[in-house]
Amino acid sequence: MNENQRISINYQKSLPGVHTKIYYWANGRLLNDSITFIGSANFSWNGFRDQRELLAQAYYTNIDDVFNVTDTISCIDPDVEDHINFYNVTIERQNDTLEIQAGIEVTHTKTANLQNLEYVDLPLLLQNDTAIQERAVLNWGQRGNQEPNQAYIPVSARVHQQDPDFFTPLEQPFTLITDDGQQLICTMAQQNRKAIQTSENNSIMGRYFKERLGVPFGARVDVQDVVDYGRTSVRIYKIDSETYFKDFGVDSPVIEV
Repeated sequence: MNENQRISINYQKSLPGVHTKIYYWANGRLLNDSITFIGSANFSWNGFRDQRELLAQAYYTNIDDVFNVTDTISCIDPDVEDHINFYNVTIERQNDTLEIQAGIEVTHTKTANLQNLEYVDLPLLLQNDTAIQERAVLNWGQRGNQEPNQAYIPVSARVHQQDPDFFTPLEQPFTLITDDGQQLICTMAQQNRKAIQTSENNSIMGRYFKERLGVPFGARVDVQDVVDYGRTSVRIYKIDSETYFKDFGVDSPVIEV
C-alpha cells in the first residue's frame, strides 16, 4: 500500500470472517462497465495456478454493499497489532526433521521429514571447489560500477533438465526460508532460469551470504571464504509450489522466523 496508492488492504477485526472470494473489476465503478466473478479460487498462486478451481461470472446491482465490510482496519494502521494477531513461525531443524510451529502461544505444529521432500544441491564454487566465479554468483556485483554486494545462487541446466518443474517459472516470486531463520522473497532470473535472486534487490542475497561467510559488505568473496565456512553448496528443498527451504548450515540450529 505504501508503494501503490491504488491498492487498499484491510483486516476484519470481528468474527465470522469474510470468505466470499469475489473478484470485481470496474471502470470508474460504473455497473454497465464492470465484470464480477465469484467461485472457489483463493487470491493466491494455489488458487489461480496450482489447483483446479471454478469462477463464474455474476451480476450484482448492489456490488458496493458486498464490499462494504464493517469493522475493518487498514494493514498499515499504527494500531493494527492491537486488533489483529500476527503469528510467529518457529522452525526447528534437527537431523532430517523440519518442524514448523505457528502461533503466539503455539497453536499449530507441522512436522515435515526432510527426507520426504524433493531437493537439489547447488554448488557455489567451480573445479572441485578450487575456483570461484570472479564476476558472477557470489561475486555478481564485482562488475564495473555495479553495486558490489549483488549475488545469486546458480542453477545449472542439468537441474532443470532432470526436473523442469522443481523451480517456479521465470520471474515468479516465491519464499525461500533459510536454515538461520530468514525469509527471502526470490525469483528465478536470467536466461534459462539459471539464477535464484532476491526479487526486490539482488544485493539482499549478496549481503545474506556475506554475513554467513564473514565477508565484509562490498568485498569480493574468495574461494577460501567459502571453504573455511564449511559448506560449498546449498541444498534447496521444495516444500510446496510457493515455498522452499534453503539449507546452508553446518549444524542443526533452532530457528525463529
